[in-house]
Amino acid sequence: MYDPTLTETIGTIGITQDISVIYDTKESSVYIGLLIMAITIIVVIIVSMKFSKSISNPIKQIAEFMLELSKGNLKTKINVNKRNDEIGKLLADMKLMQDNLHNTISNVAAASSDVASQSEELTQSANEVTTGSQQISLTMEEIAAGTEKQADATSEISSAMESFSIKIQDTNEEGAKVQKSSIEVLELTNHGKQLMESSNQQMIEIDKIVQESVVKMDALNAESQKISQLVSIIEEVANQTNLLALNAAIEAARAGEHGKGFAVVADEVRKLAEQVSVSISDITQIVCSIQSESQAVAESLKAGYAEVKLGTTKIKTTAETLNKINYSTTEMVDYITIITGNLSEIATGSQEMNVAIQEIAAITEESGAGIEETSATAQQSSSSMEEVAGNSVELANLAEKLNELVRRFKI
Repeated sequence: MYDPTLTETIGTIGITQDISVIYDTKESSVYIGLLIMAITIIVVIIVSMKFSKSISNPIKQIAEFMLELSKGNLKTKINVNKRNDEIGKLLADMKLMQDNLHNTISNVAAASSDVASQSEELTQSANEVTTGSQQISLTMEEIAAGTEKQADATSEISSAMESFSIKIQDTNEEGAKVQKSSIEVLELTNHGKQLMESSNQQMIEIDKIVQESVVKMDALNAESQKISQLVSIIEEVANQTNLLALNAAIEAARAGEHGKGFAVVADEVRKLAEQVSVSISDITQIVCSIQSESQAVAESLKAGYAEVKLGTTKIKTTAETLNKINYSTTEMVDYITIITGNLSEIATGSQEMNVAIQEIAAITEESGAGIEETSATAQQSSSSMEEVAGNSVELANLAEKLNELVRRFKI
């Protein structure tokens, strides 16, 4: 025995047996080996024939399948045996390839049909969009022209509003002046109203005084009438006294010496009666004069009372008119105040409106520019959609070619 490196002998093993036995065993072993070899060769030949047949048949089937597949026939059936060797795996893979290729071709056919259909719809849509874009472009041009006119009109409106605002401001200032004047007129009307009320009160007092004077003059006239009656009575008494004195003088003359004293008394009584008659005549004239004057004064007072009554009525009417004027003036001042406030608000609103119109004018100009850009974009979009329509036509042609290629396969 040698060491693992085969450089040194470690030891020796000895065999102690008869060598003839060994030779006999050797010969029998040779016979047995030859027999086994012959059997093995026979088995190998048989197995090789079976193995060759099991390999050649599937290979022929695969060759036929590949030939039909090269012709585009995917309907060829391939038998997949339940083999676990490489041939069985190859057949299974070929079957799987057939199924996958069938599914792929089917999907490609469906997709190509969808692409053709969608390309037609895309072409139609692109044409419609192109027509719409052209229409939009024309509409945008019309809108741009209208916007330009609107901008010009807005500028004119802005100028008119500016002039209107100035006029409103002037009107507002004039309204303030009118309001101030109306307030002054109202104050004067109030003062006139107060004066008329005072005059009316004075006329009422005068009316009372004149009315009392008329009453007193009527009473005086009545008293003078009574005096006239008394004077008439006294005159009658004086006449009677004078008549009695005359009779007494006649009787005294008849009596002679005895009637002289009585004659003197009768003469004195007659003289007194004559004086009374003269005085009564003077009193009568005075009373008549007083009656005449009092009658004239009474008539004048009555006429004055009528005038005072008329003046009082006119003053009252004038006072009522002044009250109406005062009320109307107050309402006018209120209305003017409201109008002035409204004018002030209108002035403020017109200024704000002017600013808003200027902003609208600016926005209109910007809108015009935007519309022009939109029109240009629409034209560009129309050109792009024309390109899309052309590309969709090409896509439809490619889809048709793809369909032709797919139709070569039998599925």
